[in-house]
Amino acid sequence: METRSGSAAAFLRRHKRAIISLFYIAIAVFFYLYPDTFRPETAEDVRGFTASFTQLAPFVFAFLYMVRPLLFFPGILMNLAAGMLFEVPLACVCLIFGSALSAALLFFMSRSGAGKGFLEDYGGRWGGRIDRYLSDKKSAVKRMAWLRSVPLFPYDPVSLLAGASKIGFGRYISGTLIGMLPGILPYVLIGRALYFRQSALRPLALLALAYGLPTAAFFLKKEYRHFFDSGENGQ
Repeated sequence: METRSGSAAAFLRRHKRAIISLFYIAIAVFFYLYPDTFRPETAEDVRGFTASFTQLAPFVFAFLYMVRPLLFFPGILMNLAAGMLFEVPLACVCLIFGSALSAALLFFMSRSGAGKGFLEDYGGRWGGRIDRYLSDKKSAVKRMAWLRSVPLFPYDPVSLLAGASKIGFGRYISGTLIGMLPGILPYVLIGRALYFRQSALRPLALLALAYGLPTAAFFLKKEYRHFFDSGENGQ
């Protein structure tokens, strides 16, 4: 009996990450297939659902944003709904907390499932490059900020890749917060303009600046070269 228990424990230790990954996949599949899963199609759907919780609405909004990747709907619906739900200061705070929680959730799911050496060990040449690009201690925060502020890089996949790299969580979340801050206010203002049927031209211009300037700087400063130049031992 003790031998069987020991064998089972050894099996769990050897395959811990695979079991955790399967558990996460099962949760995602459940939410995807469950017919009553909340899966909004518009920002108004998010607004209506969240507003029904009255005084708890800010907390529900932050929680909903956190689990959004598991519910399979795009973050832009949450970004716009914040401006529809709350006054500008509170909307900005809810967006910051919600998006940061979402980034943290995916990071820790990837870190606990795949492990921080996954990209380097199993990602091949490109996985190794991504790992070294993100994990450079001197530049990790700046590089994470680039990935969050340049819209060419999708939010959720970046979070998962970061979790499977060797970047520390502190640097990861710091870069995430820095990179997403410029877009917070424009999204809130666009949401308010849509809800109150006002002109969204100025907020759209702000959004274009918030993402256009970092994108231009990313290419003008040739930041992308740091990724391609990442060698076996970093830069």
